[in-house]
Amino acid sequence: MSCQNTNNITLRFPKIGLEIRPYTVDFRIDRTELDYLDAKFSKETGEYLTPYTETQNAPLRDPQPVQVVMDGEVTHRLYFRPDYVTYGETNCWIELHDPQKHLSTSIIDDKFTRVTAKNAYRRVFEGRNKRDVLTDIEFKIPPSSTSNLDEAAPTGPGGVPLIPTAIPLEFYEKNYNRLTALWKDYDEEASNETTQNVLDSQYNFDVKNKTSLEALYHLNNKLGLSSWVDREGTLVIGLDFMDSSHHVASDNDSRVWRYHDAEMTPPGSPVKMAIVNGGMIDAPNKTQEEGALESLVEFTWPTSKHEEDLVPQGVAQRPSVLDGKVVSITEPNLSRDALEARAYQVLANEMTNNHSGSVEINPDTSGDEITNWRSVDVGDFLQLIPGDRDECGGIERQIVLISGVKHKVDGGSWKIELQIQKWANPETATTLRYFSPDSKNYYNEDFEEIYVNGNE
Repeated sequence: MSCQNTNNITLRFPKIGLEIRPYTVDFRIDRTELDYLDAKFSKETGEYLTPYTETQNAPLRDPQPVQVVMDGEVTHRLYFRPDYVTYGETNCWIELHDPQKHLSTSIIDDKFTRVTAKNAYRRVFEGRNKRDVLTDIEFKIPPSSTSNLDEAAPTGPGGVPLIPTAIPLEFYEKNYNRLTALWKDYDEEASNETTQNVLDSQYNFDVKNKTSLEALYHLNNKLGLSSWVDREGTLVIGLDFMDSSHHVASDNDSRVWRYHDAEMTPPGSPVKMAIVNGGMIDAPNKTQEEGALESLVEFTWPTSKHEEDLVPQGVAQRPSVLDGKVVSITEPNLSRDALEARAYQVLANEMTNNHSGSVEINPDTSGDEITNWRSVDVGDFLQLIPGDRDECGGIERQIVLISGVKHKVDGGSWKIELQIQKWANPETATTLRYFSPDSKNYYNEDFEEIYVNGNE
């Protein structure tokens, strides 16, 4: 697409008051990877920057934040280092990275024992190199959040479980209803009310031999949380959709975003089942002469008086799919009570990740009556409204999650490509079973054989 006078993107160094305009920009934001921007400048800009980056004690010799400015509005904050600058004979190139990458320059090398999640994150943050790349840490967790071990998995729009932290259903019902009403009248959306609800359960985290960035990812993976950096340099811990915007795009309405080339490709092989393996437990020894009560007690609080070990498995299966992909993961620290809910989450997330696509937004013809296309971000929700019945390939008036954003600016052309995922709400049958690695047999919750060597 060609846009008139939309190549108004600059990079601002707030620490020294410098602002430069690139020839081209390739700016990528992804749900699972660190942000990255690659910009090309003129030879003259490179000559101007050389003493700023290569002279001892020069203003750009230290790592520092950079603001991405679109049409005069600061939209993102990134991370600059002088070794990310390349000087060529005809051009100059600068790479900018996610501010979280600054955490890779410091080492934690510690064990956190009996600490709350909030305190663990604070210790990682406080161990960083003290520069103004990251200015503060903040927690954005939905109200009444609890530990992720024994609670049922929460659901987002469409009923898909998102993360293992327990979140009240009313939170999603409220926001889902507001979002689905947008296509009718384009009412303004109020921002989600968030809270710094402390995760006060105590955990042990082993972050020995880890950089601060690796430690941050370790905590995120353990707790099912995300992290990102806002425009002021605050490291935010929580759920990325807590800061989400709700966008509306139409192919023929100038009040909202204008789009084209919307595609949603279903996976080649459907997902049939998800299996979550828990930690190994002792099996009740039925050859022992023990009463039912004693057997039950030992099954719940195992001792060493058993013949073989078992692996508890949460299973979520789609009865309508006879032949398809089986996804299996292992989470040894998850309680048995949470395995079924986690299996449903894994199944739904696998379907969501596989059922994905893309859509292009036209900045030149897009309106901003609801939201501004300049600030679109990963974790936002998008409502696509096709004017033609055949448009959008089956995603008409359905909410999709934005999982990736690509801004590509080249001369007078500005393209925005959004990676999107369709919410999955599978009809499933879930169960808890036990697998014996020794005999290859399966048992139900009453320890009765249901499969022998894999056969019923």
